[in-house]
Amino acid sequence: MHRPDLKVVVMSATLDAGKFQSYFDSAPLMKVPGRLHPVEIFFTPEPERDYLEAAIRTVVQVHLCEGEGDILVFLTGEQEIEDACRKTKSEIDNLGGQVSSPAFFESLSVSTQTCTPVATAGPGEVPVLDHV
Repeated sequence: MHRPDLKVVVMSATLDAGKFQSYFDSAPLMKVPGRLHPVEIFFTPEPERDYLEAAIRTVVQVHLCEGEGDILVFLTGEQEIEDACRKTKSEIDNLGGQVSSPAFFESLSVSTQTCTPVATAGPGEVPVLDHV
């Protein structure tokens, strides 16, 4: 059934746009260039027994040992994010450092999300995000 009133917008950074476009009868394709920033990815060669504690330990180590920059941690939900923020701040405070750990997750109000700057995060900020 054709529905001329139905419009669908699909956005993805990883989608094979050509395949997707051809599947949908050569649907219009718009490309919006993104910004690229240098990124280092840290991972463990073996699974961790407690991935949250391992993530916090890694954040603290990177914060103390690496140069200026931001650390971005993706976790699975609101409670886990709040725990990680609290524990990270506590660990770094106990070591005499300073850190800001803004938490972002799906259920935050739009006003809270817009009041907390992510793009302008300064040195030592650790944004902790829900699965996005």
